[in-house]
Amino acid sequence: GLLRVEGGDGDDGAGGVGASGGGGGGRIAIWRVRDRHFYQGSYSVLGGVNPSNAVYNGTNGTVCFMDVILPGTLFIFK
Repeated sequence: GLLRVEGGDGDDGAGGVGASGGGGGGRIAIWRVRDRHFYQGSYSVLGGVNPSNAVYNGTNGTVCFMDVILPGTLFIFK
């Protein structure tokens, strides 16, 4: 399978409206039960681009692979 959340491309402003930046890539979170499933497909979280100036490109997004927390798990934060 493929998971894709990518930012849209910006505009170079050639139409007189002004340049716009590319959108940032999205976020993908994959939750799984430990040692039962593992995602083996591909994923993409690329930021969009501005066709005339890379300064205005969007940044790439993030991908997180996380385990489902089992019942009875205790977290202590200080």
